[in-house]
Amino acid sequence: MTDQPSPKSPRWMKLLLIVSLTLNFLIAGIVAGVALRAAPVIKEARSGGPGGAGFAPMVAALEPEHRRDIGRNMRKELSMTPRQGRQDMRRLLVIVRQEPFDRGAAWAIIEMHGKVTTERLTKGQKLLIDKLEAMSPEERAAYAERLDEVLSRKRGSRKGPKDGSHKPK
Repeated sequence: MTDQPSPKSPRWMKLLLIVSLTLNFLIAGIVAGVALRAAPVIKEARSGGPGGAGFAPMVAALEPEHRRDIGRNMRKELSMTPRQGRQDMRRLLVIVRQEPFDRGAAWAIIEMHGKVTTERLTKGQKLLIDKLEAMSPEERAAYAERLDEVLSRKRGSRKGPKDGSHKPK
């Protein structure tokens, strides 16, 4: 019998880590997308998709110019550019492929992306509440109607105005 060093972790565990990381980054990307690009989230919220709960309906109910304002302000305040995020993903890819796996280096990238995602979400929430506070009572009432409409749409329903405006029934 030969003494061979046993692998540090089984292959399935590495694959599970890659799948887990992919799902985490997918979720982080969705959250960042809500704050940075309202259009895909609005489409999903209108369709009654999984993003129809949480932050997405609040963004979807805004007037188009208000969504654009929030998006512009979010882009101005980014602590990490999309290019930096892609570079970090490439670094993570190298780390994941390395033997032995460097848990500390991978964790540093993942932790930093989590902090950036949380920061973006917090900024988006602040910008939304600032926008709501700046609205007149009439504008807030119209917003409430649009929000109610977004929340009451049935799953898969695509009926309703496409420009974000609300028409009373």
